[in-house]
Amino acid sequence: MQEITINLDLPPNQRWDFAVDYRNEINELIACYQKDIEDYEALFEEYLVVFKTQIPAAYLEEIKCIAKYCDYNENQVLFANLYYAYCQICVCLHGFCILPRRGYLACSKPRLVDRK
Repeated sequence: MQEITINLDLPPNQRWDFAVDYRNEINELIACYQKDIEDYEALFEEYLVVFKTQIPAAYLEEIKCIAKYCDYNENQVLFANLYYAYCQICVCLHGFCILPRRGYLACSKPRLVDRK
């Protein structure tokens, strides 16, 4: 798999311009996420206004940039990205091992499995 480096020195609305070459791959990935969350899309839409007030403007600019290079609108790209972040948390928490010991809970240190 090719490694891609995102240039964080670029303005947020330009960081993903290289994605023009990855339209099909982006569409496939978002379609996968959309399939997982299709039953919850109305719920996401209901809270979208709240989500957007909690997300930094620069991040929303990046989402807008990604949406330029796929067949999904900004809200769908944002939903997919939030879903991915949610999945990372779930996988991370899966790394916890909670064991009752001497009247208290001991937790092992979690680790992110998608990091090198």
